[in-house]
Amino acid sequence: MARLINAEVMGFFATPPEVVTRIARWLQPPAGTGLWRLLDPCCGEGAAAAQVAETLGGTVQTWGVELSPKRAAVAGQVLDRVHTTAWQAVRVQGVRLAPVVEPALRP
Repeated sequence: MARLINAEVMGFFATPPEVVTRIARWLQPPAGTGLWRLLDPCCGEGAAAAQVAETLGGTVQTWGVELSPKRAAVAGQVLDRVHTTAWQAVRVQGVRLAPVVEPALRP
């Protein structure tokens, strides 16, 4: 039964807010007052990344990557940028996330 549920939700199990709070206690934003970015490579509905950003404060830009189009749409309501793809298919390039194009797939 557990495998059926896991397949139905594509492996998504939201991180409880109290766990996110504990994780945020271990983090600190970069020194200074400039913009910093938070990337959640498996963002689900974006709640955890949004909570971490709010907890740490400062000028933050939140990015997420989510495989499920439905969850990515929800995450897009609380995060600044969301890409609907697998986390393995993106890389950070400067100030943006870019799709990875395998050499065999390039035109």
